[in-house]
Amino acid sequence: MKHVLINLPKDKLDEYIYRYMRLDHFEQMLSKAQNVLVDPTSWDDPFENYILEAGLVYPDGSPYTPSSQTKIYAQCWTAKKASEAMWRIYSPAPYDKCVRIRTTPRKLIQTSLNALEDCQGGEFFFGKVRYVTDKGLLQFGNSVFGRGITPKAIAETLCVKRNAFRHESERRLIFLSKGGDNAEKLKRFSISPIDLIEQVMLDPRLTSQQSTGLKSRLIRKARYPGQVLQSLLYHRPKALRFSVGGFAQ
Repeated sequence: MKHVLINLPKDKLDEYIYRYMRLDHFEQMLSKAQNVLVDPTSWDDPFENYILEAGLVYPDGSPYTPSSQTKIYAQCWTAKKASEAMWRIYSPAPYDKCVRIRTTPRKLIQTSLNALEDCQGGEFFFGKVRYVTDKGLLQFGNSVFGRGITPKAIAETLCVKRNAFRHESERRLIFLSKGGDNAEKLKRFSISPIDLIEQVMLDPRLTSQQSTGLKSRLIRKARYPGQVLQSLLYHRPKALRFSVGGFAQ
């Protein structure tokens, strides 16, 4: 099974990407050795997948009807290393219920391909999301299928969002599945979490005691052998010295 990159040059495959996820989901990833993609129709933004949901027509005016056996699944990542907005969005109080994991596009693609190689008739994509104006979004919708309704064009519709979401700096793993249960909302596949996840980061708002306890839980109970750190986003730099009136204080 091949993969296709969207809006992302090959020389960016080894740059870090991050995913904020619920602690219990992360622990399930470790215990079950599974990654899970979801049906984009379950996402909050009503403009997600809007192009396909709006209805497509051929030049002669006849409607396009997607195959009942074609299903789209996706997973969201970000290129943002340190983002207060992302912690606040994905980690509401209590702050010990969310972690941020780190990998690279290359590792995510390879572990996914290894897991999905037995799927017949599916296609796999990894894309960098482009952010455009509302007008640009409509223009894109009218042009993306200019060369036909191809799997790549369908995946491209999930790699464009409104400027209001630019802070997410999003990257997306996309799988177009053919066959199986079209009503299925989740796509689960086996992975080696240790091969995929390079680092786990904890919420910067945790107390020292909470951070220590959560690290211990991940290492001992969840048996994660990799690096577990707490974000220093809110930590004050040590030994700050500023010059006042030309003299160091």
